[in-house]
Amino acid sequence: MKIAEEIKDAARKTANVVTDTVEKAINKPKSPKELATRFLEHLKHEEYEAIVNIIDEEAKKYVSKIGLDNVTIVSNQLEKLKESMLETAKSAKNKDYEQIAERLKGLEKLIPEELEGKAEIFKLTKDFLHKLSKSLKECVKKSKELGAQEADFSPLQEVCEEYFNKLIS
Repeated sequence: MKIAEEIKDAARKTANVVTDTVEKAINKPKSPKELATRFLEHLKHEEYEAIVNIIDEEAKKYVSKIGLDNVTIVSNQLEKLKESMLETAKSAKNKDYEQIAERLKGLEKLIPEELEGKAEIFKLTKDFLHKLSKSLKECVKKSKELGAQEADFSPLQEVCEEYFNKLIS
């Protein structure tokens, strides 16, 4: 059974790489739905660093689109946030989603309030981290109440799509 799961996982990763390569070659951006689907896929497979890379990449595209990519304070704060998210991703263990939700709440506090008013990206990211943490806790709680082996992350799809939609539009 483990071999079959490993084959499926390898096929999923290969399909993602091929899709990403083709989309990059034809300069086609990912839709909010596709980004959210990838986000949840990485969450289920404990690929937390890949989640950080998605958030970071989309945030940087947004900052570039609105012309703030050359503003040092914005770039520095985004880099600081990415480093903190990567630390959280590396320390996350064994699908302990309650712990991850708490750490997301901590990341939310890293964004200074004064920056929220100066650059919309920080307000969006802080709001996303808050909603993500809250929804993740609810998913875990509901799954425990139902006695499910795996948490159902489908409610997170909407939270992720909403965030990525705001970044892309």
